Amino acid sequence: MEIWTPKIGELGKLRKETKEIFSKIGTEKSRQRLVYELLNSLKSRDWNRFKFLVVKNVNSVVTNEEIGSKAKEYSDFLGNLLDKYETEEENFEKIAYAVIIGIIAAGEEKVIMDEGRESKSEVVEDE
Repeated sequence: MEIWTPKIGELGKLRKETKEIFSKIGTEKSRQRLVYELLNSLKSRDWNRFKFLVVKNVNSVVTNEEIGSKAKEYSDFLGNLLDKYETEEENFEKIAYAVIIGIIAAGEEKVIMDEGRESKSEVVEDE
C-alpha cells in the first residue's frame, strides 16, 4: 500500500498563500488568538474544529475586492490538499502546521509593513 504525503513544495506554497491571505485578516492580537485556538484543536486532534476556524476566517474576506479572488483560490488549494492527504494523521499535522506558520508570518509582516498600525477587521472567532 502506497502512503501519500504532502510534498515540500505544496507545504511551502500553502505557508506562502496562508501568509498572504491572513495578512489581510484581523489584527496581530486576533491572529495570535486564532493561532492559539488552532494549536489547541491540533493538540486535541479535533480536525473538524481546525478546518472550521480556518474556513470561517478565510470566508470573512471572500467578498473583499482586494483579496477575495485569492481567498477563493486559497480555499480550493487547501481543500484539495486535505482531500488528497487528510487520511493520515501525520499528513494533517503537516498541513495544519503549514497553515499556523503562515498565519504567524502574516502577523509579523503586517506589523513591519504598517509600522505598528493594524487592520480594523477582526479575525472571526467561534461564537
